[in-house]
Amino acid sequence: MRSIVSLSLPHRPSIQHLKQQAKDLRRQLLSSAHPIGLQQAQQRLAQLYGFPSWTRLCQRVVQLHAAEQHARSFAFIPLGQMESVRGRILIPLLCEGMLLHPNPDVRALCAGLMDHFGTDAAVPALLQAVKDPVPRVRIAALHSLSCQRCKASALCVDQVEIFLHGIADVSLRIRRGAACGLSSFIQDERAMLALDRAFVDPRNASGDLRFFCIDAFVRLAGSPWKHRGIDAIARLMMTATDAGLRRWRGRAIAGLGAALPEPRALVCLQEIVAREDAQSASWHQARRLLVQATGAGGR
Repeated sequence: MRSIVSLSLPHRPSIQHLKQQAKDLRRQLLSSAHPIGLQQAQQRLAQLYGFPSWTRLCQRVVQLHAAEQHARSFAFIPLGQMESVRGRILIPLLCEGMLLHPNPDVRALCAGLMDHFGTDAAVPALLQAVKDPVPRVRIAALHSLSCQRCKASALCVDQVEIFLHGIADVSLRIRRGAACGLSSFIQDERAMLALDRAFVDPRNASGDLRFFCIDAFVRLAGSPWKHRGIDAIARLMMTATDAGLRRWRGRAIAGLGAALPEPRALVCLQEIVAREDAQSASWHQARRLLVQATGAGGR
């Protein structure tokens, strides 16, 4: 069959369609040197789809149809009725739809339903779904893994690890959501380092993403882990050279001011005053904070 080299299941596969494809394949090969029967054509078609037999292919189509119908039947359940239908949710069937269905809308729907109905049994499938080639599927899977308040019981997952995967995603929307999530775990060194890298990453021109990064460090500077927050702000102040990064310096300097009279914050402000142009807003802001803290502002 020259028109078929390798095949992927259509978005809405059906056994009837597959039977017609097998008949077409048999018809094309009747005129060849090696004509085949219908069962052989079905077997060859199954192999083109990546299945060892026609029976396995048909079983997969039936499973995918069942998963889609099951997911769609719960797609528009009002929030007030979630608990009443929880016992009718078939987690294994939704996992199959999330990982195997050829239609990304169905995969995203199955992953999204895990936000309210997900259990620990769904975690392995969700972890695979965060690697889906379609961004909206990854978004739904990441949200279902990280959002615990909508579930009957929290999932046993390392949320920081989930967000670390998201902040390295090619999709800006996913990176932005992951930065927001990591900002809630800023006491974790992994989160701090990831936000540190994300802040200076040129791909992250989004104001929201950089706001989450700097806001997390500012909050850390005012916490019992203030030394780590001050050090992170100091690193950002040293590397924030382009206009897109410099716009956040005011927020960073304010965070150092909130950490005063911490000696590390004083040293960082002194370095800013010594390094910055005396006409810049950053210089004036840092000098004013130094004057308030020590009575001496440098230059």
